[in-house]
Formats: sequence, structure tokens, C-alpha cells
Amino acid sequence: MAVLKLHLDEFDEIDYDLIAIHSVLEDYRLAYLINQKLPIVLSKSKDDIGITINEGEALFIKFICEDFKNDIHWSLIQNKNEIIIKKEV
Repeated sequence: MAVLKLHLDEFDEIDYDLIAIHSVLEDYRLAYLINQKLPIVLSKSKDDIGITINEGEALFIKFICEDFKNDIHWSLIQNKNEIIIKKEV
């Protein structure tokens, strides 16, 4: 009877790339320009990213592009936003 061993180190591959862009452009304008220069179509996601902290909430807009043929997922996430302050009643 054969013994099969599974080493978890085999799954420690990094299968994504992270690119940071510093720009004064608004997020929708940056998505538009990326769409013009790259062969992708970023579109605004219906699911914004919500963060809750003690001072209030912030919503970060996300643009996505799914390339199912090449199994690639592109995301452009706004990283600067104003906090919506909670009003205590």
C-alpha cells in the first residue's frame, strides 16, 4: 500500500501581483485612463468596501475587471477617503 504525504509548503506560492499607483487623479478618471492604455475594461463594482472605525465609517469605491479566459482578476481600489462621522443621538 502506497503512502501519500501532503506537504503544505507546496501551497505557499504567491499568485498575485500588487501594483501601487500614486496619483492626484480621481479614481474614476484613473480607471478610464487605465482602460485606454491596457487591454482591460475596469468597471465600477456594486460592492464598495466599507470600513468602520471609532470615529465613523468610510466607503472605498472599487473598480473590477474579470478575465475568465486567462483566469485574471483586476481590482482598482480607492485608498483615500473622508470619514462619515457618526452622530450620537
